[in-house]
Amino acid sequence: MRKRQRPARIPNNSTKAKAEFRVFGLKVTPVSLFRAGLAALATAVLFAALLTRVLPRRPPFETGDPSPVEIKAPRSATYTDLQRTAKQQDEAASAVPRTLKAVPEADAVALDFVARVFDRARRARGDPELQTQHQQIAWVQEGLITDISDGSISILVRCDVELLPQLEELTKNTVRSHMRGDVLLDDLPEHRNRIAAELERSTVSKWYRPAVTEVAQGALRHNRVVDNDKTGAERAAARAAVRPVKGQIAPGDIIIAVGETVTRQHFAKLEALGLIRPRVNYGQGVAVAAIVLCLVILFGLYLRERAADVYNSRAQLIFVAACVIVPVCVAQFSVRYGVFPAAAMSAASFSAMVLSALLAVHIAVVGSIVVGILCGLAASGSDPRMIVATTLAGIIAAFAVSFVARRTQVAVRAALITAAANLFVLLAANGAFGLRMAPNDFFAIVTGGILASVFAVMAVVVLDPLLGVTTDIRLAELANPNSPLLRRLMEEAPGTYMSTTMLAGWCETCAGAIGANPLLARVGTYYHDIGKLEKPFYFVENQFGERNPHDFLEPALSARVIARHTKDGYRLARQLRLPQKVRDMTRMHHGTSLIKYFYHKAKEQSDSDEVDESQFRHVGIKPRFKEAGILMIADTVEAAARTLNDPSPSAVDALVDRLTQDKIDDGQLDESDLTFDDVRVIKRVLVRTLNSMFHQRVPYPDDESGRT
Repeated sequence: MRKRQRPARIPNNSTKAKAEFRVFGLKVTPVSLFRAGLAALATAVLFAALLTRVLPRRPPFETGDPSPVEIKAPRSATYTDLQRTAKQQDEAASAVPRTLKAVPEADAVALDFVARVFDRARRARGDPELQTQHQQIAWVQEGLITDISDGSISILVRCDVELLPQLEELTKNTVRSHMRGDVLLDDLPEHRNRIAAELERSTVSKWYRPAVTEVAQGALRHNRVVDNDKTGAERAAARAAVRPVKGQIAPGDIIIAVGETVTRQHFAKLEALGLIRPRVNYGQGVAVAAIVLCLVILFGLYLRERAADVYNSRAQLIFVAACVIVPVCVAQFSVRYGVFPAAAMSAASFSAMVLSALLAVHIAVVGSIVVGILCGLAASGSDPRMIVATTLAGIIAAFAVSFVARRTQVAVRAALITAAANLFVLLAANGAFGLRMAPNDFFAIVTGGILASVFAVMAVVVLDPLLGVTTDIRLAELANPNSPLLRRLMEEAPGTYMSTTMLAGWCETCAGAIGANPLLARVGTYYHDIGKLEKPFYFVENQFGERNPHDFLEPALSARVIARHTKDGYRLARQLRLPQKVRDMTRMHHGTSLIKYFYHKAKEQSDSDEVDESQFRHVGIKPRFKEAGILMIADTVEAAARTLNDPSPSAVDALVDRLTQDKIDDGQLDESDLTFDDVRVIKRVLVRTLNSMFHQRVPYPDDESGRT
């Protein structure tokens, strides 16, 4: 017994540290070395899982390939925006005017063409060999470098000789006016149209206007050409003068999606992030290692303060470490396949459900917070959205299996709750951070939640006996009165069955009153006397008026028969693979208490007062957890309460107080983890329960006369 709460003792099957030494004043034992080694190993494995943040890999594609993976930015970075830079360079280059150079003798060639046309027209008129107009037109066209229509030449040939000089001068002036400026080859159509428009508005007779117009248009030459070398150099200088446009990459930004064609722009971003030529980011590596180490240490301290039984069990510590490591590794592995949200949340839900079912809800909640932070670090860009979503998914899953039910019911309910909760949580997290959920994530999230629940129930079934834990799911199944062992107890030892059924209700109430596990108290009580199945009639509650076999036995032998039922019960519980704490309650409910009836009987029969007390003590072990201590007190009170001749409230109170104090004085409750406050509450519950059983009843008449 103790006045203050202390950590639970290491279970009976754990090895006590024998070798101790000190380092810097701190006591070091094999157990503490194991814990430190496990913490170091967990930190190393978790850091290795997150190592891609420090050692990124080169993307598995080249420019022009479709991307087989989705890549998100693991950190912030500044990159050169090639598209915007190219656009600004094009704008700067286009703003540079073209550099032109003169075409030698372009003006002379144009005017010479006009003179040649009019000269040949005059000569054609005076040439006697050219008898017909058709011959004249053909002869004029033979000497021209540019074709002139037959109609225009016909006009000039038939024109009055005095008008030809005037028309020639008008044509030359028109050509000169247009060639004073820069005329490029591409500009010739525009200038020819303008010549036609100008002459249309002139005073030239409409009979001669078509010929003048066509000759002027044909004579027009480009007098400037683009100096490509100089223009190219100036525009290249303008492009080079443009400063690269920088873009900002935020952590978690999608650099390239699955199936998207890889461009130079993508490679510019990857280059800025250091993913093209991977380099070690030592600063980030130290930071990640520090965060992982802090989380591992804090989780360990929480277990030491709030779950001492887990902290003191090597198997359970390894299990807790695995429940943190596995989800993080699954999440990290899923990054390359584009299903990170579904994989991370499903793995976190699985871990939380297993921790909640096998250990405790509060451990699962804290573990979910640790897993959520680590999965957020595993996400590209340390996605804060995934920290929130993964943590909430794990916490909800922890409570989804915290209610007692059969395994099938747990699997169905947990699957429905987890699938719906994970989908809702991810939608909410995406909305909070202004992101949209990918369509394929809907199916992946729901499927992952269902699979996580199914695998969690399967894992609980496998790990339950390996870890030596007592789960509420297993206890709920054992509480079924139709279980084979309870039915056997009811048929072969009905008195014991009725007694344990009533006693189970007492223990359950007491456990609930002091904050222990009511279900464990009830189920452990159901099975605590199964050892009596070996010799049921040696126990008074199963004799039903038959002769007591102990009347024919020596007191010491009777004591051994009575004491043996705890050993037989533990052996039977092991054969049936009952949960460890239920097994322990078969040999802890009497502890090493004295079998007083046969001890005093032996003293009465002995000629001397010296009787070996050790022969009359139970051969079990003292209670080592609260529920076993409750059972010891309640079992003792229940057996003694049957002998009360005057079950008045004061007598009941005195009986309960005396029997409880006897157990305390005998040291039976020293290892039970019960406090004095707990014992006071237990006594109060037992007194109230017994008084309700022994309440006064109204006598019923036995015949019509009304006599009682």
